[in-house]
Amino acid sequence: MKKRQPFFNFSWEIFLIAGNLRLTIIVIPPISSYIMQSFDLDQTKIGLLTSIPLICFGLLSVLAPLVIRKLGSYRTMITALGILIIANFFRVLSAPWLFVGSFFTGAAITILNILTPTVIVERAPKHANVLNGLYTATLNLWAAGIGYLVAPLAKQIGWQAVVQLTSILPIITLAGWFLIKKQN
Repeated sequence: MKKRQPFFNFSWEIFLIAGNLRLTIIVIPPISSYIMQSFDLDQTKIGLLTSIPLICFGLLSVLAPLVIRKLGSYRTMITALGILIIANFFRVLSAPWLFVGSFFTGAAITILNILTPTVIVERAPKHANVLNGLYTATLNLWAAGIGYLVAPLAKQIGWQAVVQLTSILPIITLAGWFLIKKQN
């Protein structure tokens, strides 16, 4: 008799992790005019704001493997998702929080970006090619979906609410991470 697979499995978790790598980056450009008005920012500061995650990736990519080695993949995932939850929630409070929160989201995304292929190989080595393909494809899927929805949603509920709503996906992903650990 074949063992029944749980509905929520590692493939779903990879799908959710990939969403976290795009959500907090893609959400800012469509609502940049709202942010500029709210915090009285100029184009240069908005340009810097959208560059922070890329700067983090360039600078922190070297440190991410050290963090992963020190904490282990399980705890590193929890830490990075926790940082995303907190940073997304608080970065709408003021201009300084916006930049600090964007730095922390960039740092968390950098760690997740390096951690995810490692986790795939650790947890499902026989399916690593398929799961890495799923991971890469869903990065683009999330980016397209989010980019399409952000501006109309911001018009309806406000840009601050939209940015804070980006904390929901890491919460769901974190819950899934705990569930996956329990299943294993």
